[in-house]
Amino acid sequence: MRRSHKKAPVLVLRNNKAMFLWGFAVVFTTMLALMTHVLVRDGAPKGYSPLFMTGVFLFFWCGALGLASWAMESCCTAVRVTADGNVHVLWRYPLRREQRWLDRQAVPAAAVFASTDDEGDPYFYARLTLGDGTIINLAEWHDREACEEICARFNAAVSGRASD
Repeated sequence: MRRSHKKAPVLVLRNNKAMFLWGFAVVFTTMLALMTHVLVRDGAPKGYSPLFMTGVFLFFWCGALGLASWAMESCCTAVRVTADGNVHVLWRYPLRREQRWLDRQAVPAAAVFASTDDEGDPYFYARLTLGDGTIINLAEWHDREACEEICARFNAAVSGRASD
């Protein structure tokens, strides 16, 4: 069913954490390409064999390809709740976008999901888990209270009790 895009959203939540990864992947790959150009133009530095330098650069290019692949699968999310409580979810990837409309009755309550970051510190997600297993991260922070507040705002907007 086609939805009207003219409905003003009651609540808009954006999770743009993936943009940092996209930018880092572009900068890393660009720097590696420039250094590869210097290696091809000038040859291996004194004291290093061309075979060794080729191996080093192949190692870094494998890392760059892995990083680019991971970045291409990371998305930014925008969630809009309309006045009638329906939800529009937009996933933006570097080269594509996906979207989905959710009817109010099919939207479960958002909840805080606790995890840890790479350094072992607590990390929290304001998360919506749909019946088909799709996970939508509304927000993510080291601050549990901020994620709880996002969940409360989202749940109130979907239930029609939004005050803002």
